[in-house]
Amino acid sequence: MRFTRARYQQGSLIREERKVGPDVWIFRWREQTPAGRIKRKVVVGTIERYRSKASAQKAADTLRVDINREAWMPSTVEQLVAHYTERELPSKAHTTRAVYGSYIRTWVLPHWGPRSVSDVKTVAVEEWLKGLPLANGSKAKVRNVMHALFNHAMRHEWAERNPITLVRQSAKRQRTPDILGVNETKALLSELEDPFWTMVFLAATTGLRVSELLGLKWQDISFNTLEIHLSRAIVDGVIGDMKTEASRKPLALDSTLAEVALRRSAIGRVDGSSSRATALALI
Repeated sequence: MRFTRARYQQGSLIREERKVGPDVWIFRWREQTPAGRIKRKVVVGTIERYRSKASAQKAADTLRVDINREAWMPSTVEQLVAHYTERELPSKAHTTRAVYGSYIRTWVLPHWGPRSVSDVKTVAVEEWLKGLPLANGSKAKVRNVMHALFNHAMRHEWAERNPITLVRQSAKRQRTPDILGVNETKALLSELEDPFWTMVFLAATTGLRVSELLGLKWQDISFNTLEIHLSRAIVDGVIGDMKTEASRKPLALDSTLAEVALRRSAIGRVDGSSSRATALALI
């Protein structure tokens, strides 16, 4: 579904007779809606109040401004999502587009899609989130996606407030994540070959994200200054920017870790066996 802004509506002003009472000035225009263009009209005032067409025209100028602010507005959440997906989402990072798109398709549209934008209420959204078979963190992300949708509606003056702002949804973990110990990490590394061995070793010793590891190149590692310079990330096979600005800051590299990395690089790949021993001793 594509959205185009309608032409500027000049409208027309005509004098109309009434069976009872004085004639009135009627302002007419055509409004673009999802169902097509429909005719609209509003009474500007009587000829007693506006004795000339020029004076009635001045009064209609305010109406003309109002109807041209936005010729279309979504009536359902599905239409709001379509507009957001076309106009707003493309400016986001690939990771954000993928995550938001998945949550919208899987959770938001099946339940809220056919509903009117004005029918989305704070408490109703809270109750719906409680019933989703998701972890708290994922529920919080669904909430944030809906908050972004209604911020989009507010920016376009389709809503006066964001009903998701007061939605309460904890992102607290329901269980402690499993963290590999030293012996478990060594056991894992003993089962791997390059390039996976190097990737897992760097992940364990630097804390890099998977997307950052996939985008890392040997030239990003400065063995002179002992720093790793991150400039790209790969998600779903797509090369993009880093997740945050903070992620772009150089990552300090321990001298022993740098020695291991150097031996694993194209420069010293023949020393793979000795670098493994050094690396496992480091862990």
